[in-house]
Amino acid sequence: MPLTITPQGWVTLAACAGELALALMALLRGAPSRLALLLAILSLNLFFWNFATLAYEISGGVAWHWLDHATSPLSAPLALHFALTFAGRRRQLGWVIAGAYAAFGLISVASSLAFLFAWARRFTDSAAWAGAHLALLIPVVLLGTWCLIVHVRRSTAKDERWRGRLLLLGFLALALLGSTELLRALDFSVPSLGSIGVLACNGLMAVGALRFRLLDRPVRSMIVWNAPWLAALGVGSYVSIFQFRGTTSAVLVLGLATLLFALAGGAMQLRASLAIRRARFERLATLGRFSTQLAHDLKNPLAALKGAAQYLVEQIRRGKQISGEAELVSLMLEQIDRLAAVVERYQRISRIEPDFALLQVNELVRDVLALQPFATAAKAVSVRVELDEKLPPCLADRQLLFAAVENVVRNAFEAMPNGGTLTVRTRPDGSDRLLISVEDTGEGMNPRVQERAFDDFFTTKPQGTGLGLTFARRVAEAHGGDVLLTSREGFGTVVSVEIPLRAPSG
Repeated sequence: MPLTITPQGWVTLAACAGELALALMALLRGAPSRLALLLAILSLNLFFWNFATLAYEISGGVAWHWLDHATSPLSAPLALHFALTFAGRRRQLGWVIAGAYAAFGLISVASSLAFLFAWARRFTDSAAWAGAHLALLIPVVLLGTWCLIVHVRRSTAKDERWRGRLLLLGFLALALLGSTELLRALDFSVPSLGSIGVLACNGLMAVGALRFRLLDRPVRSMIVWNAPWLAALGVGSYVSIFQFRGTTSAVLVLGLATLLFALAGGAMQLRASLAIRRARFERLATLGRFSTQLAHDLKNPLAALKGAAQYLVEQIRRGKQISGEAELVSLMLEQIDRLAAVVERYQRISRIEPDFALLQVNELVRDVLALQPFATAAKAVSVRVELDEKLPPCLADRQLLFAAVENVVRNAFEAMPNGGTLTVRTRPDGSDRLLISVEDTGEGMNPRVQERAFDDFFTTKPQGTGLGLTFARRVAEAHGGDVLLTSREGFGTVVSVEIPLRAPSG
């Protein structure tokens, strides 16, 4: 008996194909990305929801109805997670995301138990299920909409604004049109528009990914051409199995195919992520081994030289002349002590253990900017220095603070490969702190990059270690201060090192 699919069913079927295509594009894009992974998971979840709805409409099999109710609640926290990650608020509002997963997860788990228990079936078919779902959905939609609107209004880069607008429209289409299914379950006379909302969201996300780099990097043309065909083939094959083999076989095939799809995509993401992490760790390990070996190799000969020199000095003290070499021996001792101090200084810097002393910060900033490597590496960069000459001295470790400011200044130069203006300022910050601000006119950072800028090993540079800003923040925190970052995509970045005037107690 051939399948009879209504016009609404064809829309749902198109939405299913779009969801699989989006999931394929997100998983096969190459480099690991939290946004791409979230989009893939959300798309797969929507595929489950929509296909279960279609299968229940066609066959009337109650198992599809339970699957629909078990998967649809998870779309709300996944969509919120994606929106907040895009807006750079994932950490700030992490507790909200966790709460959304917990609340909607309870509804999903209770619906899943309908396969086993009669009480769960009664709950799944009751108005209480739809009411609880709708009550939780309202604050999620309001929060996600507010965060995306604020993000669009604050964004200065044209493409970022378009990405935000498309995501906002997709988020609202999915939430508002999807909520009609809940209203119908509560006996409201509204049309069923859930699958239309999903289809609209698919189209908006596809435009965002292909035209405006929604996933922070372009999607390869091979994926763009092949993903829709593969998705359509998969959905068509599944419909054929549903028609000729029945509901039970279809459920088993759906579960197995989705599991294999998720495992393959997850393995690809994990492989790419591990490759990047391994390369960073190898660079860091090489640097660590080099510094350890350098300290070891220098300390032993230095100790031997110092012992020999001390012996010669003692011989001189006893009256045994060494043909006028006493002054040379003293110089040897002085230089050996200096080399040993260098080794100790680098070891202390690696441990970030401040040795507090009175320090004129303006002099330190001038010394950092006087380094020739910066001037020769960035001739097209003009440097402006705005130092508060009335700035009082502070208690700080010169070597540590020098290294921290040097890292920040180097990052600013590297952010302007085509030239620009570097501005370094010092000023008091209240009565007990001072700020060293480094401002560049480079490309700036989008909110996703800003949120991860201080993560260990995170970098957008091919040869970067991802440790510069992390080191600067640890130095500032060791002094009782902090490092603050503000950035406007397309306009530049300001990094401010905040240092107390007095050393932290304890």
